[in-house]
Amino acid sequence: METQRRAKEPEIKRMRGSATKREPWLIRGQLAGLDVPPGDRVELAAVGWIEEDGPTVPPLAWGYLASSGHWGLGASPVPRRVGGDEVVGAEARGLFWGMRSLFPRERNPVTVITDFPEVADMVNAWRDGRTDVMPAGYMTQHPDSGRLPKLVILSRSVAQYPELIFVRLVEDYTDTRYGRGANTLARTAWDWSTRRIDREKAAADALAAAARRLDVPPVLLPPEHEQRRAEVD
Repeated sequence: METQRRAKEPEIKRMRGSATKREPWLIRGQLAGLDVPPGDRVELAAVGWIEEDGPTVPPLAWGYLASSGHWGLGASPVPRRVGGDEVVGAEARGLFWGMRSLFPRERNPVTVITDFPEVADMVNAWRDGRTDVMPAGYMTQHPDSGRLPKLVILSRSVAQYPELIFVRLVEDYTDTRYGRGANTLARTAWDWSTRRIDREKAAADALAAAARRLDVPPVLLPPEHEQRRAEVD
């Protein structure tokens, strides 16, 4: 049975570097031909996925898809449950990685699309400067590693650039092609993190799904393009 959806940095602006820990399952890319000009609005949807008949301690799987051609999927093991809606927590992780690819980059406004009021309220709170608003049970400190938790980094960045962030609350993630695509990517992340498929198949399936939803060929921008974008952050 699925509980997916409705079972439904120092200089923070870069949102990258040693302050964050890479997910054990993580694949990201950008489709060629969709890179938006500086200042153009980008729409971004993230979806979380957890299945009740999975491992005893299931990972938090997620996917994201943006109108700029950015897409990603991943999962995180959570060894100790601390309360709160785990699908919201998974979606929030997807939101972090999606925003990390987009924001603030070349001052492109980003519209976050979600069907969770909790996520919409949280991002709007960050825009208002209330960076302490987090999903229920979210740990805002890593006492051992000294790293900043991902959502702490994201909340501070949103508070720094509130004029670049907008939120659109929809009835269901299927209301937009970005939400539908993110859902497929999240399910692929679940299959990969629970060993139903290997990394090679996950990457191929994800690329095909993202291209299909955005109606472009499944061709990625070369890694050096992403590096050039990172250098101007």
